[in-house]
Amino acid sequence: MATRKPPGYLLRLVSATGAGESFDCTAARSEGLLGWSCSAASAIFSVQVSHDDNTWGTIETYTASATQTGSAQLTGYYPYVRANVLYVNAATAVSGSATATLSVYWAPVLG
Repeated sequence: MATRKPPGYLLRLVSATGAGESFDCTAARSEGLLGWSCSAASAIFSVQVSHDDNTWGTIETYTASATQTGSAQLTGYYPYVRANVLYVNAATAVSGSATATLSVYWAPVLG
């Protein structure tokens, strides 16, 4: 059950595949900003949404790389939001880090 309220990190310094905790966005409007950064050579993650915090569907999939930060605007009313890491290329971590990581930040417009 989602107890975390946005804004905040959907994923924070994650180095393994799998879904993060969900955010309760029931008080949010129908748009928000997503930002990500990666210390791995590359990572692929999806943004998933739910109307009941139980059944999830993917609305977008993004590729992150160590040479850039990324951002996107999501439009649509989604009561619950989470991120799911599909792949992390940990073969080449940058900045002297021993572990490749991915962070995804979510900031919906609050009602």
